[in-house]
Amino acid sequence: MKTLAILTTKSITHNRFLDCVTKELKKNYKLILVCRDISNLKMNNNIKHYQIDFPINIFELINLKKTIKFIRQFLFLLKKVDLIYVHTPIAAHTLRIIKIFLRINIKVIYHIHGLRYIPGKYTLKSIIFRFLELILSLVTDIFIVINNSDYKSIIKFVNPKNVFLVKGVGINIPKNNQTIIKNNTIFVIGVIGSFKSEKGYYQLLEIAKSLLPIKNIFFYVYGNGDKKWIKKKISNNKLSNIVLKGFVEDIEREIENFNIFLHPSHREGLNVSIQECLVRGIPVVTTNVRGCRDLIVEGYNGYIYEVQDVKKAAQHIVQLYNMDLFNFNKLKRNCIKYSKTNLDRKNLSKQIADIIKNND
Repeated sequence: MKTLAILTTKSITHNRFLDCVTKELKKNYKLILVCRDISNLKMNNNIKHYQIDFPINIFELINLKKTIKFIRQFLFLLKKVDLIYVHTPIAAHTLRIIKIFLRINIKVIYHIHGLRYIPGKYTLKSIIFRFLELILSLVTDIFIVINNSDYKSIIKFVNPKNVFLVKGVGINIPKNNQTIIKNNTIFVIGVIGSFKSEKGYYQLLEIAKSLLPIKNIFFYVYGNGDKKWIKKKISNNKLSNIVLKGFVEDIEREIENFNIFLHPSHREGLNVSIQECLVRGIPVVTTNVRGCRDLIVEGYNGYIYEVQDVKKAAQHIVQLYNMDLFNFNKLKRNCIKYSKTNLDRKNLSKQIADIIKNND
């Protein structure tokens, strides 16, 4: 039985997304879970853990002592395994750079959760990361991508036979995901995203402002990070229809109280919050960007608008607000049906495990 190392920079990726695929891979491989904080790993099941102190900022990278240490950790691991299944950019980039410079012959399977560059855009940052991925692709045996844009971009410089499109790692389907009846007494629009401008918060403010005349529409906003700047803008614009909730542990319970979900993000890999909403029968209004449009069938489980078109976003929200109960609940049932067909974590994990097994 071959030994497979599953690499991520931090344990949170293992804990949140890779539990099911790890169980599938365990059927055919001896596994080693690798990250920089193995004490936080929740998965045991007689699986070995190994720590590599990946540099997470420029100061750690230029620290010669730390760099030598993590290279030694890498070299020790590479002697123990037959192939590597890697996630997250830092882990993937450092692994492949070491493979190039030390001429190490080991199979690398890179599961890309969103390219560092945005296909179709040519900013300096995008050009740098595009060129870097082009070089590193020379020592990458298999790519697994999670959205159509990334797939089309990668196959421009990689043999399509070595690139597989799998719609994320999936969502655990709730046993009782019955639709919740529409509530127009308080029409709750959920918003989930870290408090960064790229998550579309400036557009959210404009959308909320345009809907102020409808007194029972409220935006419940959840996220992590510094929320002072958005709190100030809400106050300055007197946006009484935005309720800033901040970070909560049990976001799934909060989602069940949404009437619809608004996701105004500018870029994604394959948005998890949209998936969590769809699986609970919550229709989605989101932007026409990679990782968002991949999850929406227009008019079936939600609606799509262009990033800056706040007027269209507001129109979609009003359309859902005014929708009769029969058609609204039909939309909710479609969300659940779509999720069971396309987003079931068990099915996707088996698909990923089969790709690895058939290409090891």
